[in-house]
Amino acid sequence: MKFILYKEDDIAFIKLKNSTEIKSFIQLSKSIKADEELIAAGWGWIFVRIKEEFIHDWIDLYDVSSVKKYLDIIWPTVAQFDTLPIDDTCSNSSGLSFNPITDLCVGKDLHSSSQGDSGGPLIVQRENIFYQVGVCSRGVTTILNGELDGKSVYTKVSVICEKIEKITAGKIICQE
Repeated sequence: MKFILYKEDDIAFIKLKNSTEIKSFIQLSKSIKADEELIAAGWGWIFVRIKEEFIHDWIDLYDVSSVKKYLDIIWPTVAQFDTLPIDDTCSNSSGLSFNPITDLCVGKDLHSSSQGDSGGPLIVQRENIFYQVGVCSRGVTTILNGELDGKSVYTKVSVICEKIEKITAGKIICQE
């Protein structure tokens, strides 16, 4: 088995010793439309409530000690799915790096990815076909008037299509 890591995109490829049949249940897509409904999947924690001790205006979802100190959370026992809207305000969120060329910003209120979701898919359904358009990378939750507003950054699949096509010797091709 060979492991190839692309740290800049939160992507990893694993080459198996034996070949396997590639199923086409989920396709890869280079394009995303602004009005499409996006579906995130993952095993990340679920927010229950903000603790009274919290006095900040934002929290880094990937700083485990801060999250445990200020938020009540639970770990799911089954994978979670949520519909996330596209949001163009990630560049305004405290502590969150965002490049609109390579990244996709999604989330609203309590609908965002969190710790444990990294590497997970962002999917869109077009007709009866599912397309993966992003890979979960990072997130931040802001708190305004006691309300959580989560933002997540996904690496766009379009950025890594050439890598995927090259590594799979053209067996997996991104759709337009």
